[in-house]
Amino acid sequence: MHLEFSANTEKLPRLSPLRKLCGAFHVLTRAAVPVLAVAAVAMNAVFSVVPAAGQSITVTEADQTPPTVTISGPTAPQRGTFIARIAFSEPVTGFEQGDVTVGNGFVREFSGSGASYRAKIRITPGFSGTVTVDVAANVAADAAGNPNTAASRFSVEGDQTRPTVSISGPAQLQNGPFDVTFAFTESMKGFEQGDVTVGNGS
Repeated sequence: MHLEFSANTEKLPRLSPLRKLCGAFHVLTRAAVPVLAVAAVAMNAVFSVVPAAGQSITVTEADQTPPTVTISGPTAPQRGTFIARIAFSEPVTGFEQGDVTVGNGFVREFSGSGASYRAKIRITPGFSGTVTVDVAANVAADAAGNPNTAASRFSVEGDQTRPTVSISGPAQLQNGPFDVTFAFTESMKGFEQGDVTVGNGS
């Protein structure tokens, strides 16, 4: 834990330099009794201030925590464009489109500010496979100047391969109704009776 403090020293001509002892900060004078005492407990925000009568002291906990960032998006396979949402743990500045790295695609649109951003990702035309989105460390900073940590990689499957369909049925001559089978190369939806065109039959 790092503390920054200032004290009213007009009435403390004998104020000595800051000493750091075992994680506790003390301001001492040459007198037998400390004029000021500031105790800080490491790794948390607990501290106490005991000023002498008529004195004042201001203690500020410095921000040394880097902002974190998460990337979220769709889980189902995508075939063209999709939205990736980028959220920092606190408002940052300096984050821009070029800081978003896309594998097997590119950023088509980018918007946002503060702690929330939105990137529209276009999958590389014709590509089918894993599309990744990354944000590296040190591309943005919070108000205290702390650079961000790297985001965990986001990935989704890109599917731009058109399914094919084959039709099979009896080979011999038919003189009445007969069955045919339609086989697609992957699961489909939306296929219905009206999509089947029959010549010389119904």
